[in-house]
Amino acid sequence: AKGVFIPHLISIMDSNLNVYQESFQSVDNVINFVRKSLPVKLIPEFNDFNIDRFLSTWSTDNRVRALIMQPGSPLKLRYALIALEYRNHISFGFVNFGLYECRSTRDRYKIPHDKDTLLILKENIRYPAAHLSMTYIPMVGLRDIIESNKYLTLPRLSSQEVFDTLCPVGEKNFCLVLVSHNSPNHEAHRQSIRRFAQEARSIYPDVPLAFMYVFRERQPHFINSLIQGTESPSEPLLHIVLLTRLNKKMVSYKWLLGDNYNNWANYDLTKERLTGVLNALLGSETAWTLSNEAHIGAVLDEHGQSLIARIATRAQQHVITMFYTMIDLVINHGLFFIYIVFLMIGIMMVTYFLYTLVETEIMEINKKVDQTKTKPSQTVRQRELKLHELRAETYNGLVRLIKPGCRTIILLIDNSTAVLLARQFYHVVWPYRKNKSLMFGYLNLDRGPSRDWYCKLLSLSLADTNKSIHINTRNCVGTVLSLCSLKKYFCMYHAKHPESSRHKNDKWRRVSMRPPKGDGEFWGFNEESDEDNYSFDEDEENTAGFKPILKDKEEDIRTEHLLDGLPMWLDRLFEGTTKRYQINYWPDFKV
Repeated sequence: AKGVFIPHLISIMDSNLNVYQESFQSVDNVINFVRKSLPVKLIPEFNDFNIDRFLSTWSTDNRVRALIMQPGSPLKLRYALIALEYRNHISFGFVNFGLYECRSTRDRYKIPHDKDTLLILKENIRYPAAHLSMTYIPMVGLRDIIESNKYLTLPRLSSQEVFDTLCPVGEKNFCLVLVSHNSPNHEAHRQSIRRFAQEARSIYPDVPLAFMYVFRERQPHFINSLIQGTESPSEPLLHIVLLTRLNKKMVSYKWLLGDNYNNWANYDLTKERLTGVLNALLGSETAWTLSNEAHIGAVLDEHGQSLIARIATRAQQHVITMFYTMIDLVINHGLFFIYIVFLMIGIMMVTYFLYTLVETEIMEINKKVDQTKTKPSQTVRQRELKLHELRAETYNGLVRLIKPGCRTIILLIDNSTAVLLARQFYHVVWPYRKNKSLMFGYLNLDRGPSRDWYCKLLSLSLADTNKSIHINTRNCVGTVLSLCSLKKYFCMYHAKHPESSRHKNDKWRRVSMRPPKGDGEFWGFNEESDEDNYSFDEDEENTAGFKPILKDKEEDIRTEHLLDGLPMWLDRLFEGTTKRYQINYWPDFKV
């Protein structure tokens, strides 16, 4: 009763302990406590739609089926307790034949409408092996009928408990074991032995005979210990071993081979063979004995649960116990239960709030670390700028087949100036690295195909395209070409080109007013000396009012200054103010 500190009733079920703390004055409370303590799936309920599936799986778990039928629900407690007592040997099921969806099952087995019924079904699920119908079935009657039908007609040797029960120690207890595979092809042999086992009860009513079969692949140690004798077959499959147990570890046995082991599938031959052997063995004046002895180990438990299954079952039981406990708290201790629930919700909310604060602070710290320390892979990816060499292999990708609106900027170099000019060119075009419409490269004029392609390009830009052009490679070094593939034109930069802005504003004005005398001087067409190419009339220059750009005796432009005016020229290039040299087609690049 309430207020008593020592509990009066305790339930221990599968290592789960439940304490009854309610009043003993209410019998219903005690019954409900016992019901809640029982396993949930102890006696599942079936109807016409799923009853056959339950009854036909006897070969899988090697158990007899017991159907408890009553005209109402819930199941009476005494039936649940008897099912708990025999749950390791018999699979119980409950049918409430008062429901409409259970009438077909009731009519099939001809169950009385007003009585409780217990059906025991073995291999033949259409005809019960035992039947008991009473208004009130006592526990004694239940135990008697279950004990006499505890195993199948031909059970499988699937555990040590089955072996000890059906084949106990004693020289007068004989066991016949058929060795087979878990295959439908061997079902005919098992059915023949099963039929003989059923008839043997009437043929030998006073002789303790047990008939079993064993799966070769599931009990290899048990079978291997019986094939070590001289008369044992090399392959025991579909043979019968007749044995008796001398003690828990020793057996005396003899193999029944026959002329053809397939004869066990024929019932008439099986009956004739086994009847003769048993008569010779049980006769008082015969010398037919079990001549071989063997030491056998324990039979493996085929139905034992794995570790994961046991953990899952235990977790399920704990969850169910917690559920019933919560229901009890709500019913009997409503305010206290509500207080506990709100307290847990509050704790969870505070925990979540603190967790979000910590996560936010961690994210801010990570952002600061990322800002102060850049990853090497990001640095390399950010500074990536590729200079491609213009040659036959890359000609289509850099010139002919580039997308509309894109252009390629090419630097002309030779072997002696490659490193210096390429480094300067790289720094000049670096700000344009993110422009997806630009590609950058270089052309080595010391290569014959590259020099021939450049000569052909220059000749196509002249009025007389058939004119043969010879260039001075040294004068062309430092030239920058902007190639527009789709519109077939190119722009040119050179330190001595009129568009060059290497000098300051006076130079720009001078260039715009006074272009060079010859078109080919800044292209390097002429192979004459620089003094002849860049001489001007000094009087004319003085008359113009400012100092000329290229004096008559101006020194040659040094290599490191060839690209000084390239940044300004690139600005004018993207403004569209540079001169465009049109061509009819892009020349081929020979290999």
